[in-house]
Amino acid sequence: MVKFVGNDESGLPLKRKQVAQACDSCRKRKKRCVHEYDLSPEDSSPTYNSESPTKPVRRVSHNAGETPDLSPTELRSQGSIPPQPESRAATRFVGDLNPRHLFIEATSPHSARDLSVRGGVGVWESRNTAQDARSAAAPRSAPSLIGPSQTMQNLLAQQVQVKYQTCVPAVQDWFALRNIYLGKQDPLYPVINIALADGQDAGSILVRQVISLAAAANSQAMPHLRLLPNGVLLSRPEFTAALSVAIYTTVESGLITDRVLLIRVLLLFSMYMQPTCPEEADMPTAIFAKAAHQFMTLGLHLDMGAAEADHEDLRSLFLCTWALDRLNSAIYGRSCTVHERDIGWDFEDSIKRQNPPFRLLLSVVNQLEDVIDLYRPQKDKDFIDMPILEQLIIDSEATQVSETLLATVEVFYHAVAILSCRVNQELTKSALPSRANNSRRSLSADRITELVRDSLGDRDRLSYLPIIPYAVSLSLSVMYRKMRYSQIPMFRERGLRAFEANTKLLKQLGETFWTAKTTGEMAERVLQEMGRATAFKNQESGKNSVREGSDPHPLPAIQTQINGLPRGLPLTTLPPPSSMATMMPEAPIPEIDIWEHINPQFNIGAIEAAFQNTLDMQAVTYYDWGQNPSWPLWNERHGVE
Repeated sequence: MVKFVGNDESGLPLKRKQVAQACDSCRKRKKRCVHEYDLSPEDSSPTYNSESPTKPVRRVSHNAGETPDLSPTELRSQGSIPPQPESRAATRFVGDLNPRHLFIEATSPHSARDLSVRGGVGVWESRNTAQDARSAAAPRSAPSLIGPSQTMQNLLAQQVQVKYQTCVPAVQDWFALRNIYLGKQDPLYPVINIALADGQDAGSILVRQVISLAAAANSQAMPHLRLLPNGVLLSRPEFTAALSVAIYTTVESGLITDRVLLIRVLLLFSMYMQPTCPEEADMPTAIFAKAAHQFMTLGLHLDMGAAEADHEDLRSLFLCTWALDRLNSAIYGRSCTVHERDIGWDFEDSIKRQNPPFRLLLSVVNQLEDVIDLYRPQKDKDFIDMPILEQLIIDSEATQVSETLLATVEVFYHAVAILSCRVNQELTKSALPSRANNSRRSLSADRITELVRDSLGDRDRLSYLPIIPYAVSLSLSVMYRKMRYSQIPMFRERGLRAFEANTKLLKQLGETFWTAKTTGEMAERVLQEMGRATAFKNQESGKNSVREGSDPHPLPAIQTQINGLPRGLPLTTLPPPSSMATMMPEAPIPEIDIWEHINPQFNIGAIEAAFQNTLDMQAVTYYDWGQNPSWPLWNERHGVE
């Protein structure tokens, strides 16, 4: 007898009913497989964790005396974790290069075609379609082949709920940190809607944590760095370290199922997560890469149309991702992930729709986009022209923006101006710079130092985004080249003073930013070695002698030499006493270069490679300098002997 299988609404054959069998675990224990029979008809297909689509969620066993293993999804269903909005959490973009898009469009009434360009470039796969396909293809008891085991994930979810979801500032401190964030960071980088922090679910708590982490970078937040009501006031490193661990663990636990929310959190987290050791130096870029992965998975680089309720929010999220991608490319020497040729949004129109502060920042990022081309392997020029900052402010309608936000963008603008003149590596280091390099880089470096010094002093008028320590590092590198290779004594002296000033600024910023700490420590060691070489030469020449075996303070030694030099004498030279007594007044004073007396074990070549790579976005920046006195990592990567 032949029995024909019926068809569903789309014309495809229905799946035959299978006889339920006990699972492997129940067979081994010789127990009745009760959890297989308690499934309701609508729950007959296994559910999947949206963070790992290939991993089925185990059902809860009702056998007496057994402790069930609960997944994050089941914890939410039982009320222990408040449910989160799903919205776009389970959609997935499938491009036309993938043959699956044909079957998705043919079989799923819930799929949506991309309309950002004529004909589109793919479809959005709905959660129902994906689950139906996986349910038909995968056995119900199939083990997870990707990611952590279910038991470990369950334990991690419970640990996060008990330990890390309670790691939030008290109510009064949270309100203060929120106001700081809204005043200083949100206007320039509106990646998270503050309304997402209202609630007690895991997502809202995570948003409060990451906003508190970002606000802690500002000096006004110092009286509010507590994680318990009436708790001990923490230092900034302690506060940020505790929040970073809580945020990272929550993200990795799989509790957050809303992928759009996850992208927002990861973007802001990657900006303010501070490594604690050289092994974690690439963590910020790794976190951003995860956000970019989710961003592409959901197809947010394409315009889904104004019919979407959150269309404008997604537009801003796209611009935030694009902007941070360019910033990471400059700061860490990484290739861009989001390319303009792959974008389906109307780029210029999207920028015009933003608020003036964000629009102004995007206009400078747009200039950075052009500057990045100078550092690509196939380059055809060494500098580009830049519009003046005032014109960018007027075009962005940002003339009424607060002084704090304008000063922050000005620091960023001058950092891009320094990068817009690439140093020709083929020329000798002592060669005269080009006219564009000399004026633009020097003036921008001086302006960065002045703005940041004023802000860290009595006037706190900067929003501390990661571009601030990066800009100071660029200024430091420019002044190092002037101090090291300028042929004019006055310029070398001026370069030394600016180098010392930037070193102090980086030490202050190092309390907040890892990159500033590592660069500042390296610069301080350069000054100490210069002081040692100066003291050694003074002792050798019989001037400003010091006792043998003493350890003179380096900076006063340098300053003593500077103050004792006559006008016009090179900074790095000092005439020997014998020549001073015998030479004629008209005779030139011989130069004695203190750089020749640098200790060979100090490895000045690695230092110069580090400073040079700060000015070269093509070079990958690891920010692990100075962790070993010999810098073997830099020697190996940059061919320094």
